[in-house]
Amino acid sequence: MADVQRLDDEMLDSIVVDPRPSNMALRTIGNIESPVAARVVASVLDVFGWSSLMYLAGGVRDRQGIGKDGSGLQYPGDELDPWDEAYDDVLVYDPLGEALVGLLAFERLVARYFRALVDGAERIHDPVTREPWWPEFVAATEEVERRVSSG
Repeated sequence: MADVQRLDDEMLDSIVVDPRPSNMALRTIGNIESPVAARVVASVLDVFGWSSLMYLAGGVRDRQGIGKDGSGLQYPGDELDPWDEAYDDVLVYDPLGEALVGLLAFERLVARYFRALVDGAERIHDPVTREPWWPEFVAATEEVERRVSSG
């Protein structure tokens, strides 16, 4: 993993996340603005739309690696291929690259992202809030937020 980019916590903390200012229900999910160096992290969050958001939330909540369309994340302790090195951070990857990010910084970012989605969807009464999985997503968001706030 010598060629994997390592992003510092400050870079992840600088990523801006907010709900898209739109009433276009189920068409857009959130707005992520990141430094170019953190593109892979923003790309991975963006690949999980409303239809697969609970999959992302479950992976983060359970600290278990997930993937979709060649993008995803691996947590420390996830099963690795025999030729891969173990790591203590979260490996975030997409088809164009990969980066190691600190576990707590990653979860702070995801907690902010999930909260922006929850607050934005509820503010505009998006139909997604009536989906059967929505309460579980809100609960997963709150669980990640509690974990982040306890350090």
